Order: sequence, then structure tokens, then C-alpha cells
Amino acid sequence: MSQPNLTTRLNQSTVICGGDPTLYSTEAWYWILRGLIAFITIFGNGLVIYLVSFRKPLRDQPSPNWFVMSLALADFCVGAFNFPTMFVYAFTFNCFSQPSSWTWPILGFCMNVFLDASITNLTLLTLDRYLAVVHPFTYESFMTSSRAAGMIVSAWGITVILEIPYLVLDIQRAGDEAYTIHLWLYMVIFTFLPCVFMLYAYTRILIVARRHRKEISARLKRMASFSESTDVALAQRGNKNGAMYTVGIIVGIFLLCNSFVQYRLSCFLSPSCSMSAAESYLFLLLRYANSAPNFIVYAFMKSDFRREIYALYKKKGRLAAVRRYAK
Repeated sequence: MSQPNLTTRLNQSTVICGGDPTLYSTEAWYWILRGLIAFITIFGNGLVIYLVSFRKPLRDQPSPNWFVMSLALADFCVGAFNFPTMFVYAFTFNCFSQPSSWTWPILGFCMNVFLDASITNLTLLTLDRYLAVVHPFTYESFMTSSRAAGMIVSAWGITVILEIPYLVLDIQRAGDEAYTIHLWLYMVIFTFLPCVFMLYAYTRILIVARRHRKEISARLKRMASFSESTDVALAQRGNKNGAMYTVGIIVGIFLLCNSFVQYRLSCFLSPSCSMSAAESYLFLLLRYANSAPNFIVYAFMKSDFRREIYALYKKKGRLAAVRRYAK
């Protein structure tokens, strides 16, 4: 039995249209899991967006909190847009009924943008922590609020620009050569380079942090006997360490999930490679689960987020008590 060509394989699996059974599966267990992942993704990242947007102590820290919010926005869109779109597709399966229609290619483009924006924003967040730890003396003057905003806009803009060629190929139903070139570029830009950079950055971060931790702590403690402001410096450093460890855990989760994405994409370039239905289900679940646990990590690892969540909880409790008393 001959293998399908690359165009067919891509149209079946990487775009929203196709014949991969996991893309239009109506298995109840699968959609229950996808729905649960989407709910956690929407709720958790929505809360992060709210906290950074409306809680002044978080909003006034462009780094790393603005980068955290941008990543949360990308992950929120993955849950709020990709899940219902795929659900509708799975239970209607009519995207090839009108070959000239742009509907499904555009929807697929938006889904890919949100998934890829999650990668570019996580890379940006890693870069921010790398600069903060490895180049601390130049970082404070470099990372202004305007520069942070510009970097965030660039991360989203690069994602949109790099996905436009695939949208054009999908609408035109291009041949194998064009898809192959784009897939190689995609693998390099969105899977290989981010992984290499994150591994390098966190290796350097851990080495530098370990080398300087004792020296910096000793200096701050010596200064503490002469200045009350050093207590604030110690607290700020503790929060920066929390941010470093938080992003490290998120990067670790991404690298684990991204290894399956790399394997999946590699299969498209090898006609002899095929994935079982179980492997396809695992790939999709892990790819979308990657957007879900970030809020839990923030809540446990970042003291400023814990503080604001607790303050929000107390405020809600007081409002509920006032309403009960008013009745």
C-alpha cells in the first residue's frame, strides 16, 4: 500500500481539515479530557490576565509580569478559541464540502497563531529571566516599560507574519515542495530554536545563580546592619528568584510537551513514519495541556501572585459578608 504524499499528510493532520481520526474523533473520553484542559486553561490564564491588568502591584512590574500576562493571553486564546473550533469541526466534518472556501484555512491560521504565540512568548519570558540573572547590572536600565511592550508586540507580530505563508499555501492547496520547505522552516523556528535557546538560557541561569548566590546574599546581609532599605532589597531578590524558578518549571513542561510535537512533525517528512491513534491522541492532549498548568505554577512559586490572589480572596469574602448582612 503506497504512502500518501506530503500534501495529503499535511492537509490531513496539521491543518484543521483532514483525515487524521484524532482530529474529527467523537470519542467521549477524548472530548471530556479536552474540555477539562480547556476549562483549566481558560480559568487559570484568565485569572492571571485579570490580576496583572487590575492589581497595581503586579501591573507596575513590566518585567516579568507583562511577559507573564502576554503568555497567559496566548494560552487563554488556545483554550477559548482552539477547543470550541476543533469541537465544531469534529462534529460537523464538512470543511472540504466547499474546496474554495477560506473559512477553515483562516480558522486553522488563527489556531496556529495562538499555539505559536505561546511558544514565542515563553521564549521571550525566558530571555527576560536570562538577562535579569546573567546581566543584572545592565538589565534594570535596559528593561523599561516601553521596551517590554515593544518586545511583546514583536513576539506576536513575528508569529502572525510567519504563519501567513502557511495560510496562503493552505488556501492555494500548494504542492509537496512548498509544504516541505515551510515545514522545515516551521520546525527550525518554532520547535528547534526555542528548545535550544531555553536549554542554553537556563543552564547559564543556574550556573550564574549558583556562583553568585552566596556572594550576593553575604553582601546584602552586611549592608542590612547599615540600611533598612536592604530589607526591601532582600525581599525583591527573593521575588526575583521565585520568578526564575517559576519560569524554569514552565520551560521544563514546555520542553517535555514539545518533544512530542517535534516527533510528530518529523513524521510528516518521513513517508515511512506513521503514528498510531493512541500516539496521535497523546500528541494532541499534551500539546494543549501545555497551556493549562502555568497558573498553578505562578500561584505556588511567585510570592507576589500569591499575595494578590489572597487579597482578592479576602476582598470577595468581605463583599459576600456585606451582602449577607444587608439581607
